[in-house]
Amino acid sequence: MMKRLFMILAAAAATSALFSCSENIGGTAEDDDTGPKGPFTISADKTEIEADAKDAVTFTLRDADGNDLTASDPGGVYFKLVETGDYMDYLQRTYTSFDNGTYTFCGIYKGTETENTVTVTAVNRSKYEKFHRNVAVYKMTGTWCPNCPSMTAGLNGVVDDVKEHIVILACHGNSASQSDPYSLQVGGGLDLGNHMLSEFFGPSGGFPSLVLNLHDTFLQRSHSAIEGAVNEQRRDYPATCGIKVVSSCTDGNLNAEVTLQSDKGGRYDIECAVLLDNEVYAEGAEPGGLYNHIVRGYSGNFSGYTDANAQDVAAGGEVTKTFSIGSDTISELASKTDNCSIVVYAMRQLEDGTTMVDNIVSCPVNGSVDYVLNK
Repeated sequence: MMKRLFMILAAAAATSALFSCSENIGGTAEDDDTGPKGPFTISADKTEIEADAKDAVTFTLRDADGNDLTASDPGGVYFKLVETGDYMDYLQRTYTSFDNGTYTFCGIYKGTETENTVTVTAVNRSKYEKFHRNVAVYKMTGTWCPNCPSMTAGLNGVVDDVKEHIVILACHGNSASQSDPYSLQVGGGLDLGNHMLSEFFGPSGGFPSLVLNLHDTFLQRSHSAIEGAVNEQRRDYPATCGIKVVSSCTDGNLNAEVTLQSDKGGRYDIECAVLLDNEVYAEGAEPGGLYNHIVRGYSGNFSGYTDANAQDVAAGGEVTKTFSIGSDTISELASKTDNCSIVVYAMRQLEDGTTMVDNIVSCPVNGSVDYVLNK
């Protein structure tokens, strides 16, 4: 996976932050009389890969004598995606893609870039996944929680091409001594955040925590770790359905007309939630007291697949479902509909009996979203 690489450069070697594949960064390998000599070249074992995030191209960087520096001195070698300027991970020499496209790479050895580039084409994404896949990120949090802003920062720091594949649902909970104005009671004496912690983490749960796709728990807070976990979900569990939504707020109710299409066929439990953004709670721990993605209403069994609510869908077929969130929720949000959204998600059961969110979409109130297809 591509990530930003923050390099600390010696002041004497500092140059412009923008550079091309023909320029040097930091000191150069040529400064070392005993080390490998340039010009350095990059090569690839293939020029076309399947866009399934599994088929990989492997890069090699060689010196002027043809020595493979990725084998003899891997710590001195980096590879970079030219189009974005993003570096591959330290010691990473393979690349996979979720998306169709043409990608150009150069290599860097101890600050000196290769004199050439290689181009790799990724193809056939729709063969592996027809619909754009979003990962449902359930965030257990509280306004009183001093550590929760670090999880928010991690989520905010995720790169754009991963952000385009996540929908965040912030499940607020009370602490033993402090209440949260955005907590929702779910029965049994628990609020939504603590209910999710209990269900997915048991007694070891704590704020902040994440649950991905109602399938995997996650505690790390760095943007790179979150990116890796989201992409793992995308790679290992491609969407089998697409969702389109038409939303309206009428007659004291918030309504959503949902259509689901399955390309594989299956049984899906379709549910929804109402989220509130741009909410300021001055006493909260987040910078500026700003809170987003707050779950303020929901339907059905919010956190798990229920077969009684599920519908069978034939391969290539569609089913529809209508939701109506009642007046209690609407009265609270009536003056904030511009900051509200409806998220709709489809759950299915895997072969091992566990629940998985197959896909999720976000729709503005009084708006609509259509199916999004992979190329």
